[in-house]
Amino acid sequence: MVQKNEYDAPAVSTFSYFGSKDSHDAAIDLLNDVGSVLREKKLLDKEVQLEQRKKLMIRHNDYSKKHPTIKYSERWIDDGNCIAGVHPNTYLPFFLNSTGAAICRLCDREMDINSISRELNGLFPSMDYNVLLKDLLSFLLLLEEMDLIEFDR
Repeated sequence: MVQKNEYDAPAVSTFSYFGSKDSHDAAIDLLNDVGSVLREKKLLDKEVQLEQRKKLMIRHNDYSKKHPTIKYSERWIDDGNCIAGVHPNTYLPFFLNSTGAAICRLCDREMDINSISRELNGLFPSMDYNVLLKDLLSFLLLLEEMDLIEFDR
């Protein structure tokens, strides 16, 4: 379990990617590269190319009352510290660090972002609340983009 005062910014990882100097978005480039390889191996019928993402401005008020919920929880393994899983659509493994796992345990459809941020503040009282909130929102939006969580209500 995460212990108080042991804050590590929430993170999710999967296979490493080393982008070229011309790469603009490592995640999109990686997905496109994987898609090309799968097409060559005839594991995909057609190649899919994703467009580059645009930067977004996220405001806390837009998300404060939203309720994040874990998707595919039956494919997640929680060892009490970290979480690992396999995405059911891509079959790629993913790993959450201890802080990311603590956040995901709170994504129960009942708690909204404000409630989760207060819980995090209780877990990590020495951390600046604004840093916790920024990390929380960034992490949850990343998981949403990876199709691992959804926001209800």
